[in-house]
Amino acid sequence: MMKPGFGIMLVAIAGALVVLGGCVSPPDWQTEQEDAEEKVGVLESEVEALEAEVKAKEMAIKDAEAAAQEAKKMAMEAEEAAMAAQGDAEAEAAARVADAEARSAAAEARTADAEARSASADARTADAEARSAAADARTADAEARAAAAEARTADAEARAAAADARIAEVAARAADVASRATDVAAKATDAEARLADAEEKLADAEAMMTAQKSEIEMLLRDAEGYPISIPAGVDLDLVNLDAVEVSRAGPDAIYLSGIKYGALEFGALVRYTGSNEAILEALYEQGTAELPNMDFSTPAFELVPPNELIISNIGVAGAAYSVSLKMSRDGTIEFATSGQGHPVRTAAELLRDELLTSRGTMRLVNGFDGGSALPGEGSWSIAGGGAVVRQTDAEASHAKFAVANVLQPATPTLYGMTAKVDGGDRIGYGLHVRASGTPASGNTWNYGHSYLVWVTYEPGFFGSDETQVQLYESMADNELVWRNSRNVAKSMTEGLTVEALYDPRDCPEMMEGQKCFGAITVLLDGNEQFKVAVSREIGMRAADAIALRALGGPVEFSDLYVHSR
Repeated sequence: MMKPGFGIMLVAIAGALVVLGGCVSPPDWQTEQEDAEEKVGVLESEVEALEAEVKAKEMAIKDAEAAAQEAKKMAMEAEEAAMAAQGDAEAEAAARVADAEARSAAAEARTADAEARSASADARTADAEARSAAADARTADAEARAAAAEARTADAEARAAAADARIAEVAARAADVASRATDVAAKATDAEARLADAEEKLADAEAMMTAQKSEIEMLLRDAEGYPISIPAGVDLDLVNLDAVEVSRAGPDAIYLSGIKYGALEFGALVRYTGSNEAILEALYEQGTAELPNMDFSTPAFELVPPNELIISNIGVAGAAYSVSLKMSRDGTIEFATSGQGHPVRTAAELLRDELLTSRGTMRLVNGFDGGSALPGEGSWSIAGGGAVVRQTDAEASHAKFAVANVLQPATPTLYGMTAKVDGGDRIGYGLHVRASGTPASGNTWNYGHSYLVWVTYEPGFFGSDETQVQLYESMADNELVWRNSRNVAKSMTEGLTVEALYDPRDCPEMMEGQKCFGAITVLLDGNEQFKVAVSREIGMRAADAIALRALGGPVEFSDLYVHSR
């Protein structure tokens, strides 16, 4: 039998699915809702058919019951007739009774059939109820999916809120940029004002230069000491002093050559007359007078405010002199010379001095901090509070103490250290510079790609009883290649300062037209020994390490430094 109100419940479920479908917006859920509604309609049709079938069976059962009642009534009538008729009527009554029994049996058969059909209807009803439960489960799943869709919608709304917050942040930054732009515009206006002021000062400077030209004219005096008037038509702007060379012309005079006036070239003789004055004694066409040249190949200039110029490293017979030129208020020039007490310095030596003393120099390495011995050879120790490093293994052939992570720029750089030994017939020490691709072990002859400046004493090998200063190029495959060397009359038992100067702008003549990667100049105790052109293999690499090196021992190192512009 079907449960009362089952059809109403299915209709309610279908309505709930329709309402739930209207609450969920995602397109994939709309399709699932339509499929569920279609399936519910099919279930409703099947339920209606079952209800009709059940009603038909109920009518059949009622007909059977009515027939049975009628049979019983007829039986009773037959019994009454039999009792009334007696006799012959018994046979007719018996026949009627038999007929009534037959009809009753038929009614009972129909009743059994109706009951069987009712049981089948009950089974179908149970199946319908099972399908309804499945529909309920699908409805619950649909509700779960709807809840998930609502959760995704909430997440999308949260992301939209975050996007709104970012947009607000970008708008705030844009406002800040606009504010900065306004500030930049104000600074530009201020810069224009300062430019106008600078132009005004430039005009004043040009006026001052014009006045100074007049003062220079007053400094020109003849041999009698009287001012020389500038002839009409002579244009001082045509005077070019860029190629002037100075030569000594006796104890109190100098000769200036290479003075150009337009396309013409002249020489001049200037004589010191005492009382801090000098006169122009003679003017020559170039080539009419020849005097011995002084060494002005590497002069050093120093301006001492407010009115003094010092020119040093001027060579006179190999010795270095300095010249002081001081402008007096009356337009005269005070001229003084003094010896510097040392030979003329080379360009490399002057650059070396500058890298050691200039305040603008970068000190990439200053001592042994951050260094360590490479494993595999040598016995290294640090003493003197980190001021001294020693290698004491007399049998070591290529022991190394490396300082890594020293980025060396492609600018003038000075590498140096001081070392000494206790003696021996086969001993050496040196410094690897501009190293890259370095090994992790000390048990190699090379040290990546680098230059090794090396001081050694091996009379049995080199056939000389003098100390040798050498330069090697370290290559891959455990290879060292000799590049240059020089014998020096110095003892390795004394403290010798060994230096290598890298100058990427220095292009030695030995380059022979090849691309220049600079030069390495080797110095000993501040004096240049020789120079070698940097190879492409090292010039193209980024240097990132240096390393001390020792042959035998004991060797003591101190004062390690790397200075760069």
